[in-house]
Amino acid sequence: ISVFLKPIEMGTDSLEKKESMNSGSKSVSEMLNPSADLSEDNAQKTENYIVEFWVSPVNFTGYKLNQNRLILFGIEEPDAVELYSKNDRILMKYGPKFYNLERTDQFVSLRLGSEIQIQKR
Repeated sequence: ISVFLKPIEMGTDSLEKKESMNSGSKSVSEMLNPSADLSEDNAQKTENYIVEFWVSPVNFTGYKLNQNRLILFGIEEPDAVELYSKNDRILMKYGPKFYNLERTDQFVSLRLGSEIQIQKR
């Protein structure tokens, strides 16, 4: 199975954005050419990923992530997978658990991430 997934941005909430806007710390170029509150590197953080789900004959779960292609194996419910991005990191939510994903050209096992608070959508 192969699907396109776009990571959900886990950034600052609107209150923090309002406070930073009112702080008066904008440069002249930001005032003359506003970026609609989008960060400069927002395009690379929110890119779509081609996610391929492979079957593991030995009941091993893992992944391989390079460029915008993510290969997952040993995942039994592809519909339960969500991707999140925060501070240039990619996280995968599978069921109630979060996994840190690092870019690699080799197949590696999934590593549980620390407790992460998800904003309500």
